[in-house]
Amino acid sequence: MRVHRNRCGLDVHKKVIAACLLREDAGGNSVTEKRLFGSMTRELHALAQWLCAAQVTAVASYPSLGQTPRSTRAHSHPRARFTAAPSS
Repeated sequence: MRVHRNRCGLDVHKKVIAACLLREDAGGNSVTEKRLFGSMTRELHALAQWLCAAQVTAVASYPSLGQTPRSTRAHSHPRARFTAAPSS
């Protein structure tokens, strides 16, 4: 099983995306950073840039109330790998 050192969870809503970034610092300690992004193209580009700057290798998206991970995937950097969280 592959361990992703830099990863992010997204909670996708209609007008806002909550992002929680988990990454390792130089000492191997976990660092958490949380941010909110809007759902318009400019904000989605800002989210993609933030993920790339953090060298994120995996993103898990949990769609909220009918939203699909595809809408987030379409505006993100092609190097990021997306996984939709299973619905409960």
